[in-house]
Amino acid sequence: MKKTGSLHARKRHRLAAARTVLATAVGFGGIAVAFAFGGEFPSKVPVPANNPMTPPKISLGKQLFF
Repeated sequence: MKKTGSLHARKRHRLAAARTVLATAVGFGGIAVAFAFGGEFPSKVPVPANNPMTPPKISLGKQLFF
């Protein structure tokens, strides 16, 4: 008969391992993006000519982010 405590510990261990893998993948993804820009992130975000940045769009972006 298995103890529920050991089952719970295994689940926590698997969850911690999954979090570690996810954090590593996100970290490497950020590195890949940086290399796509020549090793540095751009100082200004490129804005398409057919979709200009306007104050209402900036305000909406702030509301959605925060």
